[in-house]
Amino acid sequence: LFLVDKVLCESCDPGNAPALLTLVVCLKLALFPFIHYLDYRKVYWLIAGVSRMTLQANMLRKFLHYNDESLAYVDESRLIMAMSRDSADLVVEGYCKMMPLISSLCRLIMLLMYQILLPYITGDADQMISASSMMEQLAPAFVFPIVMLAFLQFRNPRTLYYLEAMKNCQNRMLYHIRQTLKNYDLIRDYRQRGHYVDGYEQRIREYNKAWVNTQSIIANDKKFAPWLTLIFISLYTYFAGLKVVNGPLGLGSFLNSLATYQAIGDLWGEIYEILLNIQNTFDALNTMVEFLNLQTDVAHRMAVGEQNRQMVLETLALYADKPDRKRDPADLICIELRQFSFQFRSRGLVGARLEKSTACLPQGGLYTLVGPPSEGKGTVLRLLGEMMLPYVDKVATTMESGSGGLMIPTHLRALHIMRDPLFVEGTLYDNLCFGSIRDSDDTRMERVCGILRMLKMPEHIIQTTEKNDVVEDWLSILSSTECSLLHIARALVANPEIICIHKPALFLNTEMGDNVYNCLKRFVEHRGLDQDPAKFYRRRPRTVVLSARRVEGTGSAVADAVFAVSQDYGMHLIDPQSPQLGLT
Repeated sequence: LFLVDKVLCESCDPGNAPALLTLVVCLKLALFPFIHYLDYRKVYWLIAGVSRMTLQANMLRKFLHYNDESLAYVDESRLIMAMSRDSADLVVEGYCKMMPLISSLCRLIMLLMYQILLPYITGDADQMISASSMMEQLAPAFVFPIVMLAFLQFRNPRTLYYLEAMKNCQNRMLYHIRQTLKNYDLIRDYRQRGHYVDGYEQRIREYNKAWVNTQSIIANDKKFAPWLTLIFISLYTYFAGLKVVNGPLGLGSFLNSLATYQAIGDLWGEIYEILLNIQNTFDALNTMVEFLNLQTDVAHRMAVGEQNRQMVLETLALYADKPDRKRDPADLICIELRQFSFQFRSRGLVGARLEKSTACLPQGGLYTLVGPPSEGKGTVLRLLGEMMLPYVDKVATTMESGSGGLMIPTHLRALHIMRDPLFVEGTLYDNLCFGSIRDSDDTRMERVCGILRMLKMPEHIIQTTEKNDVVEDWLSILSSTECSLLHIARALVANPEIICIHKPALFLNTEMGDNVYNCLKRFVEHRGLDQDPAKFYRRRPRTVVLSARRVEGTGSAVADAVFAVSQDYGMHLIDPQSPQLGLT
């Protein structure tokens, strides 16, 4: 408007044109570097990075506290994609689009205000705020949002359907990859490489088909706002152009309004595309909400801990009148099952069961659980190692039921050792010190290597541990026997007060198995391995509870007490020498 009516018009003074054109150019050049700087600085605001970290870290924290029912429900592939893909999409395409949305709305308001105040700026008395001119100037502000929101509402179910289908195909691809990596040895042994490749290609074809459907929907959605702008500008050009020809509307005002309406259309197009991006994150938002609201075992664990603490306090009160200067009263508290029963259900099926049992395991002993296969020995070990939580009346859960009490002294650290050895990324020394406080007396290199020698590990394993070299591929050279021994060594390095271990000699021959049992017995007798003898009485007693395949083995021979576990009789003390094994 300024250029046409004040600078380039036929009646304008040509002598002022260079100065006015210089002013216009300088204003344009002065603003752009400032806008460029603001866009550049947005990268360093760290809004997206902090938001992603908050979502992803909280999802991992939530997953690590899921209860058994939630873990049984969760599809690991969906969870991985939610942590890596959905959380990033939600932040970048959803949360971080709020500021551009506000910016576009503010610019739109400024343009509309400019259109309203234009007659006052130009001094055009004929167009000063009449009802008809007001409606004409504000028409885009009402037409665009109503039509776009209606279109978004109409297209939303279809868009979300195809987005969810595409993401499900991605999840199935990831699941196939995970299963292939996990079962590589099985695939190689049974020569099923081609079958798995064909299966993966089929999932890729499904994803490609879903991707085409989704992108076609998105491409059509994105063209709606330009189509709307084009129609409106075309109508305005025709009807306002007639006014210019007939004289009521000046050329400068016509061109200014045309540019303004084009800018308004472009801004509504920006807003529409931002809303589309936000709408496309609804599926990711639903997934995040679903995973972040699954049940955890925190309340259950707190209730069990409080129940345990009350039983410990009651037991300590019994020793208040019988002081023993040689022993800490806390060391006299036993691990007890008081008429305890337990039943674990997973999706309606009984996964683990323990009949009503009463047993007492004093601290500082080695106890062996024997019994028929699949009769509850692993259940008892998981309960004692706090991997499974006993039933508590105050906590509503559909997974467990039971009665009685299970008392584990709350000041003791119980470590549950699963049957299959697992290793984490890092050096061999890092794996042996996993779960222990680094740079402490327990993780001294001399102590770690000493425990390996007690377990009669090969010398090259000890040398690899001493090297502590990240580059060396130590895991590929380990045999099944060495993995099993390292699995036990890690528990002994951690030096907990209670060790619950499944069949420690399962992968070992008789000689090596006997040595492991003797090491566990030494761990109990000396209150830890390779510890200062002068501080013996300053350390808590060590307790080991293990399961064995048979009563006649070394596991029962070195035990301070042997307990039989069965579904019919629960858990109770037996005499290993009795031919009836105490089962009657």
